[in-house]
Amino acid sequence: ALAGYIINKLFGVKYIFDMRGFWIDEMILNKTLSNKLLIFLMRYIENKLIQNSSYIISLSERAIDYLKENKNYKNLNYAYIPTCVDTVKFTNLEKISRNKNLVLGCVGTIKSGWFLFDFLLLLLWKK
Repeated sequence: ALAGYIINKLFGVKYIFDMRGFWIDEMILNKTLSNKLLIFLMRYIENKLIQNSSYIISLSERAIDYLKENKNYKNLNYAYIPTCVDTVKFTNLEKISRNKNLVLGCVGTIKSGWFLFDFLLLLLWKK
């Protein structure tokens, strides 16, 4: 988003803020970010990126609701892209989970602190 913001300011090109989570808050909660000046600067930059974007993409409807509680973000353009299993469409999950050929995929970061890495290891090495 930062590159998009800079190009927007230089050339007027619109950009999308693709929000994958509340990154700054996650780092504070996980104690990987505690410098108050750095937190202030990161929040300032994040605010500019969000307010100047043409659209904000979120993986969670609740995150959009949360952002709209901020008066500066209330009237921005939002789009929700779900990334979880539709349990109405996939109703027989118990049968699928017993399939010996089931393949689990894991994409993301373990550094965020929200990833249940120990659970994944237990699941993979369970006999």
